[in-house]
Parts: sequence; C-alpha cells; structure tokens
Amino acid sequence: MLGCAGQVKKFVRCVNVTNGMATTVTFSELRAAQEYLDKKKVLLPTKLIRSIELEKQIQRNLQIYLKPENLQRTGSYKVRGAFNKMRSLQGEEIQRGVITASSGNHAQGVAYAAKALEIQCRIVMPTTAPKAKKMATTDYGVEVLERGESYDEAYEAAKKMADESKETFVEAFDDLAVIAGHGTVGLESRGATARARRRRDGTSSRRWRCPCCRYQSRHGKATSKRTSHRPAV
Repeated sequence: MLGCAGQVKKFVRCVNVTNGMATTVTFSELRAAQEYLDKKKVLLPTKLIRSIELEKQIQRNLQIYLKPENLQRTGSYKVRGAFNKMRSLQGEEIQRGVITASSGNHAQGVAYAAKALEIQCRIVMPTTAPKAKKMATTDYGVEVLERGESYDEAYEAAKKMADESKETFVEAFDDLAVIAGHGTVGLESRGATARARRRRDGTSSRRWRCPCCRYQSRHGKATSKRTSHRPAV
C-alpha cells in the first residue's frame, strides 16, 4: 500500500507502508511523464467541472471541481500510469513480454499501451471481474486469463506466472513510473485551477491541494501528508 508524506523541496515522498521503505518521485519525473503522454497523444482532454451541488452539501467557502477521468481512454486514469510504465521498459524487459493482474481498469490501461507499443502482453483477472471490463481488455488483442475469485488471488497467480515465464510484471500502483503517470492528473488539475483563478481575478493561487500533493508554486516546494489504502485496480 502506498501513501504520500513529506515536506521536501521539489519532490513528493511516497512511502511504502507495508515495509517502511521510502521512495521518491520528483516533479521533473511527473512533468516528463506529462510531456510524453501529451506528445504521443495518449490521453483525451478531461476538463475540470465545477460541482455547485457538492459545494452546497459541504457548506464551506470552497470551490469544488471534478475531473471526469471516466471519460479517459480505457475509462479511467489508470491508463496514465500503465502507459508511462510500459514506455520505460527496455531491451529484455520488452522482449520477454509483460504480464499484470487487475480487475479491469489497470488491465485496460496496460492492454492499450501494449497494443500501441507492440509489446506482447498477458492479463490475469479474477473470475469476479465485470464481464464488460474483460471484454474491453480482450478487444485490445491481449491474452486474458482468469484466476481466483479476488484481485489478491489473481495478483498472486500473475506473480507466480511471471516468475516461471520471466515476463516483466507491471505493478498496478506500487511502482515509481506508474506513480509518476498517475501524478499527471494532479499537474493537469493544478494548471486548470490556476488558469480559472487568473480568469476570475487576475491572480494565481499560491497553494493548490490535490490527491497527489500540496504544491506551493511560489517557493517550488511540495508538501503532502496522506496515507491511502490499496486502490481499485
């Protein structure tokens, strides 16, 4: 499981809370991921939508915006991390092909990237995964295997297969390249809210909060404190 914590200049610290090991993703890596995804036209634009109804329910002096990543290619933000990870593979990692486990969203992201980058791919999904997501994943031309009744069982099966076949295993979230890809949601959202504020009152926000980080642009600092549970995959 991954969470974010720290107050260190120009990077976000991501802590693996299962074993206490700390890893980092720099803002330059986030920007590099964004530039690549934009250059290759991987993503569809998902503009922020202001939710007046949520603002009323919270009853605080806040403006709430939603980013409709369900309209993204493959139906979720997961394509960002999957594609950024897949494009980082080199040499034998590509030649051996890739394998991953997912209940649907990560599966489609990896499958989409594998087709675009012409990498052989197998996806292990639990038998309980939605039929529509299994079909959508298969439509990308990858091999879909059903193992176990839960994501954890499918994950263990996929890891065992990777050990036996020497295929490259693509993690759904516990990977720096995947984290950097997912973090592009934050970069896009931060830029959109800053532009919206400039249009409204001619200034830009000093501090913007998102699930990825709390970034204070004036001083170039990243501050974040968050612990998350395993996300849906």
